Amino acid sequence: MGACTGGDSPTNCQFGDSGRNTVRGPHFADSEIYITKNFKLREGLTFRFDTQMFNAFNHPNFALPSNVQAGGPIRSYQRASEPCRAQFRPQQDY
Repeated sequence: MGACTGGDSPTNCQFGDSGRNTVRGPHFADSEIYITKNFKLREGLTFRFDTQMFNAFNHPNFALPSNVQAGGPIRSYQRASEPCRAQFRPQQDY
């Protein structure tokens, strides 16, 4: 069985005898946090501090399982999402 192309019949394009969309992927969780704090230094001058966190709780989100048998076990998870990332930005406003 080769690669499934547009002209192939559906029976040539499936793996095993399961129906279409019978296997669901793992749970997906995305937590993003954005915090801003303004400090008034004096009249007409403020200091602003922004914090952004992506995947804040560092929850792993795995990609869908692969059907390809390339030396590894079938239905294995090959990729995961990015780790927790944070950005800090100070800003002075006049």
